[in-house]
Amino acid sequence: MKTKPVSPVGFLALNALAQTYARAADERDVEAFIAIFAPDAELRIYPPEDPTHPRIRRGAVALAAIPDALAKYEKTFHLLGQATYAWSDDEQTATGEVYCEAHHLTAYPDGTRADRVMFIRYIDAYRHDSPIGWKITTREVRIDWIDTRILGA
Repeated sequence: MKTKPVSPVGFLALNALAQTYARAADERDVEAFIAIFAPDAELRIYPPEDPTHPRIRRGAVALAAIPDALAKYEKTFHLLGQATYAWSDDEQTATGEVYCEAHHLTAYPDGTRADRVMFIRYIDAYRHDSPIGWKITTREVRIDWIDTRILGA
Protein backbone atom coordinates (compact mmCIF):
# COMPACT_ATOMS: atom_id res chain seq x y z
CA MET A 1 0.00 0.00 0.00
CA LYS A 2 1.36 3.39 -0.98
CA THR A 3 1.24 6.04 1.75
CA LYS A 4 1.68 9.78 2.00
CA PRO A 5 2.02 12.24 4.90
CA VAL A 6 -1.24 13.28 6.49
CA SER A 7 -2.53 16.83 6.30
CA PRO A 8 -2.44 19.02 9.42
CA VAL A 9 -6.14 18.29 9.96
CA GLY A 10 -5.52 14.56 9.57
CA PHE A 11 -2.60 14.75 12.01
CA LEU A 12 -4.82 16.39 14.63
CA ALA A 13 -7.58 13.81 14.16
CA LEU A 14 -5.23 10.84 14.48
CA ASN A 15 -3.27 12.39 17.34
CA ALA A 16 -6.54 12.95 19.22
CA LEU A 17 -6.92 9.16 19.34
CA ALA A 18 -3.53 8.83 21.06
CA GLN A 19 -4.41 11.59 23.51
CA THR A 20 -7.77 10.01 24.32
CA TYR A 21 -6.10 6.62 24.82
CA ALA A 22 -3.63 8.12 27.33
CA ARG A 23 -6.22 10.13 29.21
CA ALA A 24 -8.76 7.28 29.32
CA ALA A 25 -6.11 4.86 30.61
CA ASP A 26 -5.05 7.27 33.36
CA GLU A 27 -8.65 8.06 34.35
CA ARG A 28 -9.74 4.39 34.05
CA ASP A 29 -12.47 5.57 31.68
CA VAL A 30 -13.51 2.34 29.98
CA GLU A 31 -16.15 3.98 27.78
CA ALA A 32 -13.74 6.59 26.34
CA PHE A 33 -11.02 3.94 26.00
CA ILE A 34 -13.01 1.53 23.85
CA ALA A 35 -14.64 4.36 21.84
CA ILE A 36 -11.36 5.07 19.99
CA PHE A 37 -11.12 1.50 18.70
CA ALA A 38 -12.92 -0.14 15.78
CA PRO A 39 -15.26 -2.93 16.95
CA ASP A 40 -12.89 -5.58 15.55
CA ALA A 41 -9.71 -3.88 16.82
CA GLU A 42 -6.71 -5.75 18.13
CA LEU A 43 -4.18 -4.61 20.74
CA ARG A 44 -0.83 -6.41 20.87
CA ILE A 45 1.43 -5.83 23.87
CA TYR A 46 5.11 -6.64 23.29
CA PRO A 47 7.04 -6.76 26.58
CA PRO A 48 10.78 -6.02 26.47
CA GLU A 49 11.71 -9.46 27.81
CA ASP A 50 9.93 -11.21 24.91
CA PRO A 51 9.39 -8.81 21.98
CA THR A 52 8.37 -11.58 19.58
CA HIS A 53 5.39 -13.02 21.48
CA PRO A 54 2.75 -10.38 22.15
CA ARG A 55 -0.17 -10.61 24.53
CA ILE A 56 -3.20 -10.02 22.32
CA ARG A 57 -6.55 -8.42 23.17
CA ARG A 58 -9.23 -8.48 20.48
CA GLY A 59 -12.61 -6.75 20.41
CA ALA A 60 -14.40 -4.36 22.76
CA VAL A 61 -14.86 -6.77 25.68
CA ALA A 62 -11.15 -7.64 25.85
CA LEU A 63 -10.11 -4.00 25.37
CA ALA A 64 -12.48 -2.83 28.11
CA ALA A 65 -10.47 -4.84 30.65
CA ILE A 66 -7.32 -2.78 30.08
CA PRO A 67 -8.22 0.38 32.06
CA ASP A 68 -9.42 -1.80 34.94
CA ALA A 69 -6.15 -3.75 34.88
CA LEU A 70 -4.30 -0.47 35.48
CA ALA A 71 -6.14 -0.13 38.80
CA LYS A 72 -3.42 -2.24 40.42
CA TYR A 73 -1.33 0.94 40.30
CA GLU A 74 -2.02 3.85 42.64
CA LYS A 75 -1.86 6.17 39.63
CA THR A 76 -0.66 6.16 36.05
CA PHE A 77 0.56 9.01 33.91
CA HIS A 78 0.98 8.55 30.15
CA LEU A 79 3.07 11.33 28.63
CA LEU A 80 2.98 11.39 24.83
CA GLY A 81 5.95 12.41 22.71
CA GLN A 82 6.53 12.69 18.99
CA ALA A 83 4.11 11.15 16.54
CA THR A 84 4.24 10.46 12.82
CA TYR A 85 1.35 9.46 10.60
CA ALA A 86 0.87 8.48 6.97
CA TRP A 87 -2.27 7.64 5.09
CA SER A 88 -3.17 5.61 2.06
CA ASP A 89 -3.83 7.22 -1.29
CA ASP A 90 -7.59 7.03 -0.74
CA GLU A 91 -7.14 8.60 2.75
CA GLN A 92 -9.44 5.98 4.31
CA THR A 93 -6.70 4.11 6.16
CA ALA A 94 -3.58 5.33 7.89
CA THR A 95 -0.62 4.18 9.94
CA GLY A 96 1.15 5.89 12.79
CA GLU A 97 3.84 5.71 15.44
CA VAL A 98 3.42 7.51 18.77
CA TYR A 99 6.03 7.66 21.53
CA CYS A 100 4.95 7.45 25.16
CA GLU A 101 6.58 7.54 28.58
CA ALA A 102 4.14 5.77 30.89
CA HIS A 103 4.53 6.13 34.65
CA HIS A 104 2.95 3.55 36.98
CA LEU A 105 2.96 4.57 40.65
CA THR A 106 3.00 1.66 43.08
CA ALA A 107 2.61 1.84 46.85
CA TYR A 108 3.97 -1.16 48.78
CA PRO A 109 2.71 -2.37 52.20
CA ASP A 110 5.95 -1.24 53.88
CA GLY A 111 5.26 2.35 52.78
CA THR A 112 7.78 2.31 49.94
CA ARG A 113 6.59 3.80 46.67
CA ALA A 114 8.00 3.21 43.21
CA ASP A 115 7.50 4.62 39.75
CA ARG A 116 7.60 1.92 37.09
CA VAL A 117 8.37 3.84 33.90
CA MET A 118 7.68 2.18 30.57
CA PHE A 119 9.22 3.60 27.41
CA ILE A 120 6.69 2.76 24.72
CA ARG A 121 6.16 3.12 21.00
CA TYR A 122 2.60 2.64 19.78
CA ILE A 123 2.56 1.30 16.22
CA ASP A 124 -0.95 1.86 14.91
CA ALA A 125 -3.23 1.18 11.97
CA TYR A 126 -6.34 3.34 11.55
CA ARG A 127 -9.49 3.28 9.47
CA HIS A 128 -11.86 6.13 8.65
CA ASP A 129 -15.56 5.25 8.68
CA SER A 130 -18.03 7.99 7.80
CA PRO A 131 -19.73 9.45 9.77
CA ILE A 132 -17.97 7.89 12.78
CA GLY A 133 -14.48 9.20 11.96
CA TRP A 134 -11.07 7.68 12.63
CA LYS A 135 -10.68 4.55 14.76
CA ILE A 136 -7.69 2.43 15.74
CA THR A 137 -7.87 -0.99 14.06
CA THR A 138 -4.55 -2.34 15.35
CA ARG A 139 -2.27 -1.03 18.10
CA GLU A 140 1.08 -2.60 18.86
CA VAL A 141 2.33 -1.55 22.29
CA ARG A 142 6.11 -1.88 21.90
CA ILE A 143 7.62 -1.56 25.38
CA ASP A 144 11.27 -0.85 24.61
CA TRP A 145 12.41 -0.89 28.23
CA ILE A 146 11.22 -0.43 31.80
CA ASP A 147 12.89 1.57 34.56
CA THR A 148 11.75 1.19 38.17
CA ARG A 149 12.52 4.18 40.38
CA ILE A 150 12.15 4.03 44.15
CA LEU A 151 10.63 7.28 45.33
CA GLY A 152 11.58 9.29 48.40
CA ALA A 153 9.29 9.65 51.38
